Amino acid sequence: MNLNALRWSAPVVVFSIDNCKWCHEMEGVLNATYHPLQYRIVKVDKSAEYYKKFREELISTTGWSSYPFVFQDGEFVGGFTEFNSKLLLSDDECQIS
Repeated sequence: MNLNALRWSAPVVVFSIDNCKWCHEMEGVLNATYHPLQYRIVKVDKSAEYYKKFREELISTTGWSSYPFVFQDGEFVGGFTEFNSKLLLSDDECQIS
């Protein structure tokens, strides 16, 4: 897996794993908020040969150590809470007073 290429593969890219509550929640937020062409969920297989090296690359690139890893426009945003906060802020900025 190529992190640099994948993080630019859609406007919002989420790296997730199975059995992760916040990864599942993130998928729900994306499904409710974005058109499917606006995001990509990359399921990282913990049993795959590439997993250890790829996870180390995620951590060294982001300084983050837990799933999900969320990128927007190629830039690391954080996890579920950070992305959701940014999304809520964007909604508030669009409100007409």
